[in-house]
Amino acid sequence: MYKKMLFGILFLIQFSFVNAKKDETYFKNYSYNQQIPKSIYFQTYKYWIKIDKQSNGKYLYQSGGIISDFPIDIDAPFTPTEMIIIDGELTYIDNCYYFNFKNKGYKYVVKTIDKYWSEYSLSVYNPKGEKILFEKGNSIITRY
Repeated sequence: MYKKMLFGILFLIQFSFVNAKKDETYFKNYSYNQQIPKSIYFQTYKYWIKIDKQSNGKYLYQSGGIISDFPIDIDAPFTPTEMIIIDGELTYIDNCYYFNFKNKGYKYVVKTIDKYWSEYSLSVYNPKGEKILFEKGNSIITRY
């Protein structure tokens, strides 16, 4: 009788391990900050930058030089806007989000430095791939 009970328990354990698989897709897609903002407005030493999510899922980049009375309202039109780039891409690598924009051969990369969307860096690369500008900045407004 004990042999039959032991055989039955071992039989059940064997089949229960068959269904216990690790879901790798959950671990690949998991990050500490799943919510990506719709609008980001931050300032570096020389520039203000606004990044908005477009209706097509891509991102819009707006920037201008720092002036003494730059707008704080995220919905206000930015004056003077020196550059607008459409159809930017978002990538996630090594716990950082990268917004990538291209304009006339130049590549603009905005990187999130921390997971709380409060610090950013702006890097600009010329058509040869050389970094010509690097500035860190702080978030002014982040809208989810």
